[in-house]
Amino acid sequence: SLELPMCTSDLSKLWYMPQEAGVNQDYQFYNNDTTPNAFCENSRLIIEVRPTPWQPGKPMYSYSSSMLISKTTFGYGTLKIRAQIPRAKGLWPAIWLLPYQAMRKKGMCAYPDERGCIWPTQGEIDIMETVNDADSMPVFMQTIHFGLPGTPGYPMDPDNQIKYPIPTDAQWWEQPHDYELERTPTTMSMLVDGITTFQVNDSFIQSFLDDEVWGPRRPSSYQHKAMAPFDESNPYNLILNIAVGGTWPCNLYDCNCCPGDRRWPLHNTTINDPPYPRMVIHSIKFDSFDRGTTVSTHVLWMVSAGVCSIILLILVLIAIVRQRYVNYEETSPIIQSPQTNHGSVNVP
Repeated sequence: SLELPMCTSDLSKLWYMPQEAGVNQDYQFYNNDTTPNAFCENSRLIIEVRPTPWQPGKPMYSYSSSMLISKTTFGYGTLKIRAQIPRAKGLWPAIWLLPYQAMRKKGMCAYPDERGCIWPTQGEIDIMETVNDADSMPVFMQTIHFGLPGTPGYPMDPDNQIKYPIPTDAQWWEQPHDYELERTPTTMSMLVDGITTFQVNDSFIQSFLDDEVWGPRRPSSYQHKAMAPFDESNPYNLILNIAVGGTWPCNLYDCNCCPGDRRWPLHNTTINDPPYPRMVIHSIKFDSFDRGTTVSTHVLWMVSAGVCSIILLILVLIAIVRQRYVNYEETSPIIQSPQTNHGSVNVP
């Protein structure tokens, strides 16, 4: 497998770092500075949540965090992220993928719907997201979102998602684990520490889109492509982030810690004092599938640079050998060969 670069002195060379508020009634503001919320430490990538006391005239958020979106895009293959996820009341950490670049640039959208290039028609893949300290939610979720949007006002209902809960215990969060996504032309699987925990195939995708119980789900742009929107024409970006509060921890699985006013910090939680909660990324690896693989220009540059270096080395060696041969001919004494008459042979 190819280990992808994730750390550098300037993270913006490898990651998009949007400076924005969350879209799910979150209590954090995503910071695009490399400190204090996103940085490298001992060759590991860190995202850290910190309290940021609200001041009049400032954005009405009581925490800062980071959302890192890879400039690498991924197609068919196996993506493996080794990570340790924080456990604390009110947190909402996630490892997920979205066709971020296609949704940002006009003309790149693989699967628009009548409203344009937007969620969930473009597809979302959640390898791991959790509100792991809620009493009713001691698990993390693996989910895919796709198809037409859900019921107006509540777009997270079952008509655009397939969700699998993965049970855990308190010790699970105290060490790193391998979170994997495998995509092929006919299947998509997720694995945790090498064990398959989520799997769908093309026929399941098609039956889900055609299910009449929840009404029509198939955008016209999908046509009947087997794995749309999760096929090779739709490269995905990896996203790492930690949200604080929001619709899932505060409402859907009430953590009993959200004050209701995002200017004020959460209560009944450990995240307001050091050590602050961290997502620690140990490594990101990618094994490409034989066909249809899309890897970022960073990876292509690395491979191309390696090939070019080898070719250049060979050319230099050839030039050195050739020059030495020329020098040898110029400095060596000339030996006259005896004249030989090939026209006749003397037979004793």
